[in-house]
Amino acid sequence: MRKGNFSEENFIGVLREHEAGAKVEDLCHRHGISTTTLYKWKAKYGGMTVPEAKRAAFAAARVEHGLPERRACWMLLKTKGRPTLTAERQTL
Repeated sequence: MRKGNFSEENFIGVLREHEAGAKVEDLCHRHGISTTTLYKWKAKYGGMTVPEAKRAAFAAARVEHGLPERRACWMLLKTKGRPTLTAERQTL
């Protein structure tokens, strides 16, 4: 599976289904993920709400790239397929 196919909302939704009692094999087959991926998401996002997961992803992007907060925000937008500040300036 390619990285970035799921958003934080998707992570939390799949984990909530798992917490509600869905079988792991059925859940993974339905969403097209491996059991390893499900358990990694559970370790990383288990017990979080969607806003908390977004903040965690933002903080991880900031740490990963070693960037100040403003630049990390642009990088996060870029990874979600939205235009970056540089692209916005070019269109103006």
